Amino acid sequence: MVGKWICYRGDWEIYLAEKVQTRRFQRDFPIAPFWRVDSPYHNVRFTHKFTLTADDTLKIESEGRISVAIAKPDPYTFVYGFNGTLALKAGEYELEIWVYNACGLPALKVSGNEVISDEHWEAGFNQFMMSPCGMCDCGKFTPSEYRLPVREIKPVAVHDCEGGKLYDFGKMIMAYPQFTECKNVPFCCYFGETQAEATSDNDCEQIDFFTPENGKHITPRTQAFQFMSIVTPSPYSLSVYEEYDDTPIVFSFRSEDKLIERIADISRYTFSLCSREFYLDGIKRDRWIWAGDAYLGAKIDYYTSFDCAKIKRTVIALLGKSPVVTYINHIMDYTPYTFLTVQEYYEHTGDAGFLRQIYPMLTEHLRFVLGRRNEFGFLYKQENDWVHVDWNDNLNTDGEVCFEQILLWAMLKAYVMISGAIGENADECEEIADKLKKQIDAVYWDEMRGAYRHSRIGGKVGSSVTAYANVFALLTGFADAYKKSRITRALVYDKSIPPITTPYMQAFKLSCLCEAGEYETVQKELRDYFGNMAETGTSTFWETYKIGEQKESATDMYGRPFGRSQCHIWGAGAILIIGKYFYGLRNDTEYGDGFALSPYLPAIENTSATLPLKRGKITVSYYGNTFSVRAEGQSGELHLSGKQYPLVSGKTYVYDVNTQKTKALDEIAI
Repeated sequence: MVGKWICYRGDWEIYLAEKVQTRRFQRDFPIAPFWRVDSPYHNVRFTHKFTLTADDTLKIESEGRISVAIAKPDPYTFVYGFNGTLALKAGEYELEIWVYNACGLPALKVSGNEVISDEHWEAGFNQFMMSPCGMCDCGKFTPSEYRLPVREIKPVAVHDCEGGKLYDFGKMIMAYPQFTECKNVPFCCYFGETQAEATSDNDCEQIDFFTPENGKHITPRTQAFQFMSIVTPSPYSLSVYEEYDDTPIVFSFRSEDKLIERIADISRYTFSLCSREFYLDGIKRDRWIWAGDAYLGAKIDYYTSFDCAKIKRTVIALLGKSPVVTYINHIMDYTPYTFLTVQEYYEHTGDAGFLRQIYPMLTEHLRFVLGRRNEFGFLYKQENDWVHVDWNDNLNTDGEVCFEQILLWAMLKAYVMISGAIGENADECEEIADKLKKQIDAVYWDEMRGAYRHSRIGGKVGSSVTAYANVFALLTGFADAYKKSRITRALVYDKSIPPITTPYMQAFKLSCLCEAGEYETVQKELRDYFGNMAETGTSTFWETYKIGEQKESATDMYGRPFGRSQCHIWGAGAILIIGKYFYGLRNDTEYGDGFALSPYLPAIENTSATLPLKRGKITVSYYGNTFSVRAEGQSGELHLSGKQYPLVSGKTYVYDVNTQKTKALDEIAI
């Protein structure tokens, strides 16, 4: 039997995140994350007790220097002259194996007829505290060699440009260009999301300048681009290899309304590019794991692939290691988002084992955040804090921002739920949350406007009302029924509330309006915002967008002509709106073991879709008066026209909207 690569639990994710997040370059300038980059423990002890019924020779592989000892039977024995195999007679054993890796992940693989390395082994970093080991999800590779698969991709057009050729691949890709049959003379490669970027010598954000060795060259890291210009006097042969995540995407959507179908297709493709080893914010920049992007990415994933492994990898990477000395990503909003990601993961899976694994780090992060409050119990901007909220030109984040206080309340409630799920007591947090809620209502609620005001600075609450606090007051359950009604009306009709200019907060706002039953408003805003962006001809959705902007000119940000990302994971939020709200799929019923489908029929007329479940998928179509649904892998319920219908896995059900009757396909006379 062949063993699995094992490591100290959580260190595979930490190691992989370190590799992934240090690949960002701006031109030839490497840019590491703005926060502490954690590393795996470098000296790890593995132990395992087992019984052999027959003689065996174990094959033992490691990444790092290895020391093997037989702890039992007595006497404790060092294995001198270890050559990669260990011959053992039948009997009872306990092995202790140390792996030291100064520059990478200490990992171990043991293969034998009766014993292999797997989740039943224990590991520790020599503090004499052992715990179940972690698995290295590296497939056919060793942990240090792990990489995503690649496939060759061809350009759709080639044009002459000044000094060379301009290649157009027709859509955004993340790829390695490879050159062969070259002369050993300088090459200048420019990679752009737009043609203008790829032909800008001075301002192009991604470049590869090189002189081939032995007539060939491959870019040292993936580049994100649609357009690539190559300037050189040399002939060459070009091959381009696209790197991709091979996790199956279940989500599909077809509609007679081609604009909505286009929105769904672009969202799906955007997500497929940014959802890689982790949920990355964008493929050009930053190529980092930001907790806000990851929170929305996980919410989208429940309706795209239901990739539990990726959600857990991302959470572990975000939580990092002790000691906690800053907010996650240095952003006040982003620690609460991570707690909400964990809460929703548990609601979708019931995976209490994962909660137990990360609970110590959650607790440490919570203690840090609570230590940042002032005498009123509010969070406020302190030195080195970034209060993000959203990208908005006129957004003031000084003082005590209401949005942050509501996120703090939601974080506390999430911690209470998580604690209860694993038998831990969090009564103190419940009390803090209850007190905080009363304080927020007393300070920020504006009865006349029916909304929460934006902030308090120097003890004075400003008159400004923004969408952010109000959206999350609804989404997190903070607002009671009366306030929910007032806030909904304000979000729909109060034109003094500044418009949202990112797909990020658009997704949350549209979710909140769906929760409030404002489906017609959501349908209109989905078309107005995402539809207008789709009609620019883009293949992916952007970091920010103002209605009316065009793809070739909507490129500036951060004071740089091409600083904006035109492929950002938070641009894929339409998948969430379509799957969770238009089709009404709740795939977190019974911790994901069941599901409930409550479609809003006017939004899905003349459409069909396939959506993921925890252990399968559901296919739905609605054409004419016929609504049909088929679940595979698990059973659930259909809620339609005030009635509930059981949906048994493997059966197709047809519902007649006129007669309001449903039958399984095998019951229908043909």
